[in-house]
Amino acid sequence: MRKATIVAAALIVILGLGSCAGPVFSRNWSVNNDALTDTLTLSGDNFVLERVSAAGTSSWEGAFKDNGDQWIFDITVWRPANASAKTFDPPIRYLYQVKRFQNGVSFLKLSDVVGHSNFQFIQAGDYSLR
Repeated sequence: MRKATIVAAALIVILGLGSCAGPVFSRNWSVNNDALTDTLTLSGDNFVLERVSAAGTSSWEGAFKDNGDQWIFDITVWRPANASAKTFDPPIRYLYQVKRFQNGVSFLKLSDVVGHSNFQFIQAGDYSLR
């Protein structure tokens, strides 16, 4: 019986039935000839942004709010590719003007940043729904 329970739990994780993951968006772009791939996962009131570069994988996570044409990200944790994680209390708030399209979302502009930020978060451009 125990083995069946373990197998069932593994199947739930593999099939994603144990999570309430929402939409996943991705974008390939570059800065200073460094190729970057962003993956933005929205899950209820939370988000995770992973950025893959030659230096490794960085991530940001925190609270997310969809206000129609304005999306709000409250970053609570930043994990740089080559350094220890940093936490923010209070969070750093990013407000973006967005436009949705059939297979994704376009980040039009950064409206405001509340709190000190020394890193690049989401850059203007189109993210495709995966």
